[in-house]
Amino acid sequence: MVRWSSSIALLLTVSPIAASSSTTQDLTESDYLAEPQVVLTASRMVQSVMDAPNAVTVIDRETIAGSGYTRVVDLFRLVPGMFVGEKSGWYTVVSHSFIDEWARRMQVMIDGRSVYLPTFGGVRWDTLPLAVDDIERIEVVRGPNAASYGANSVTGSINIITRHPADVPGRKLEIIGGDHGQREAWFRWGGGGDQVQHRITLGRREDGGLKYAQDDERSNILDYRGDIRVDARQSLSLQVGVVEGTRGDGAVGRDQKVDSHSLQVDYSLQLDKDHDLLVKAFGTGLSTQGSGPASLPEQNVTGDRQHIEVQFNNQHAQGLRSTVGAYLREDTVRSQYWFNTGNDLKVGSGGVFGHLEWRLSPHWLLNAGVFHERYSLVNDKTSPHLALNWQPSQDHSFRLSMSSAYRNPVVFEEKGDVAQSVTLPRPIGPVTIHAITGNQDIVPEYFVSREIGYLGRWPSLHVSLDLRLFDEHLDNYIGLTANQLVVSGIPISLGGFPVKIWTFGNWGGVDQTGCEAQFKWQPLAHTQVIANYAEFHMDSHVTSGDIVQRTAPSHMEGLHMMHRLPGQVDVNVSQYWVASFCPIGDSCGTPAYRRLDVGLRKHFKLGDFPAAAGLQYLNLHGNYYGFYQHSEGIVDQRAVLDFRLEF
Repeated sequence: MVRWSSSIALLLTVSPIAASSSTTQDLTESDYLAEPQVVLTASRMVQSVMDAPNAVTVIDRETIAGSGYTRVVDLFRLVPGMFVGEKSGWYTVVSHSFIDEWARRMQVMIDGRSVYLPTFGGVRWDTLPLAVDDIERIEVVRGPNAASYGANSVTGSINIITRHPADVPGRKLEIIGGDHGQREAWFRWGGGGDQVQHRITLGRREDGGLKYAQDDERSNILDYRGDIRVDARQSLSLQVGVVEGTRGDGAVGRDQKVDSHSLQVDYSLQLDKDHDLLVKAFGTGLSTQGSGPASLPEQNVTGDRQHIEVQFNNQHAQGLRSTVGAYLREDTVRSQYWFNTGNDLKVGSGGVFGHLEWRLSPHWLLNAGVFHERYSLVNDKTSPHLALNWQPSQDHSFRLSMSSAYRNPVVFEEKGDVAQSVTLPRPIGPVTIHAITGNQDIVPEYFVSREIGYLGRWPSLHVSLDLRLFDEHLDNYIGLTANQLVVSGIPISLGGFPVKIWTFGNWGGVDQTGCEAQFKWQPLAHTQVIANYAEFHMDSHVTSGDIVQRTAPSHMEGLHMMHRLPGQVDVNVSQYWVASFCPIGDSCGTPAYRRLDVGLRKHFKLGDFPAAAGLQYLNLHGNYYGFYQHSEGIVDQRAVLDFRLEF
């Protein structure tokens, strides 16, 4: 409780100011009697968050703006149980339990488009064409969501939903500057007519990275969205994203050239008042190559994805509806270094899915979902989910759910082959060592989750509470194991150290229990307090490999306050605590740390045009290790200035 004292004191100080503010609009009970937030990521159907079969955190437009954050990854500190850590200045780890630098067990989407990498898994957040102000809301499913989005949605899923062009008419300019050479410029234009509307954002981002690392970033960004209303029943959406630039990769003269691109088309047809057809097709690609004189060959890797899916939404009767669909996907990866071949490696997958929502009575709701898919590297797998919600009133919902999910091995885990030519002592001489190899016999990781949830609202108090208790088991954990190199019966050592070769395999299981909670209080229209708590208890049964007992912090807490002062001045304060843990694949672990971010923003007008200027101090508590415990991973304090003008 001691670590909460400074934040509680601040809230007590601010509360009298809020109460006496003549420029702040009070919220009434009628504001809270409106319908709860709706979400679409939990079941692929639009439904009240009270009816969702999973625990869902929604970071809405108001919270995004009030947070003061200018980086997308920082927004996830507002989600209970979500770890956010800086591995480098441009590589941030965002993970929900079972933390490793690739976050291979969590699905991430932009408007339903998966950005999960087919090569190594996880997400490269620095290659996503996203400006914070172009995000309408973020839906985070905390727990398995494979019944809706298939394999790799094991510990949760994130769906970043962008703003419709109609919501951002006109032009907007944003300039950002900060310590360590941070310089950003963003320009957005939105416009069009009744039938066709466009939003285009151009950005330039430069950042010197962490203080003690050679990890600078240079990026040019393009993000386009066009929405077409064909007629009263049909609509079409087109999205194009491009990110290109360079990244410092740990040494002077060693750079990584990045080329990321995406194209997405969404088509919607209302067949009749009870049936809708949705079609989504997208292609994505990410290529990284060494571009400096000291660049390493492992920087050259390319991964592409082509995907198409159809979905039918059906209203069968009052209180009974469903969605069914299917998808096809092909991934193509290429890297001479990582796969010991210059040829393209292609992996195909496809599946069918369905979800049923059945209102059994005014107080009981049943959600049932299933996803069956075929992945060319493994056998067919099926991921079911069943949830029963008891709703004694419109403001309270209790949830009991069970689900299972799979994480398919990524291409590197099955087909990886890092071959190196070395000269060993006589009598052996020159040989080729396969330092890291995949394993075609590995099977998918299997995840089972049992969950009790509660979501409640108290309109007269302007308060809501989200609780999740879970008991989970991960089996067939995929990890690396090391064996000493033996040539012609001779164990090989160099410089007195054994030469090891690494191989992927299935090494056992992990049990995990815990809880997550989020408390929200919104006493005024522009005032919000969010308190998060998460606790994880792990018991590892892994017999080999690189997993350790504690792959997630034993506890994480967050306390976030956003408030509008008189004179159109916004203030935001965020506290974030993380207990010590060992990321998967790391032997030394990440020490416990705390982080404090404080910001101010003044809204005003330049002539007739809305404008705002902000100042934010990040990490006022001082240095901490963002991910791995080494000097290049130290995160220090930073000040950020930003100016925004709409015209």
